Amino acid sequence: MPQQPGGKSKKKGRAPAHQNTHAFKHNPNSKKTAKILSTPVEGLCRRCTEKIEWRKKYRKYKPLTQPSKCNRCHKRNIKAAYHTICVDCASKDNKICEMCTKEPALRNEYDEQEQEIQRQRLLLTMSKMKLREKRALERQLERRAAEECDNQSDEDISLQGGVEESKSTDDDDKDNGFD
Repeated sequence: MPQQPGGKSKKKGRAPAHQNTHAFKHNPNSKKTAKILSTPVEGLCRRCTEKIEWRKKYRKYKPLTQPSKCNRCHKRNIKAAYHTICVDCASKDNKICEMCTKEPALRNEYDEQEQEIQRQRLLLTMSKMKLREKRALERQLERRAAEECDNQSDEDISLQGGVEESKSTDDDDKDNGFD
């Protein structure tokens, strides 16, 4: 056993002095706890979301009092605690995580609900429009949808093109007598 100064030996594997007998619970009447628990966790990857949820669960989460500075654009527009880049910079880089900036962020149910609300508002406003205005708006929406489909199909074609090229080189090798 290793000796400490003064000739005392250090024991390993000793049982802990205190054992938790019950789980941590928040103060149910605390306004601060209620505010912390009600803040949404958005724009984060699965791992970072779990970290924030753990902090909220055990009262380690400390909300920001002032907006913090983005590490990319250096503007003071980060409103959520523990985030390192702003929403704009994250969306520019294919929706990366705002905390670790590595993994892609999770799709939020909140965003999907918000899109559904926008669709309902659009239908309501369209019902009040003239026929000519409705058709013009429908054409604009169709163009946007077509552009999005074209962008996705271009990415698919570029991925498939790489696979086809590798197949063609394998075929050339067989024709040359290389087996």
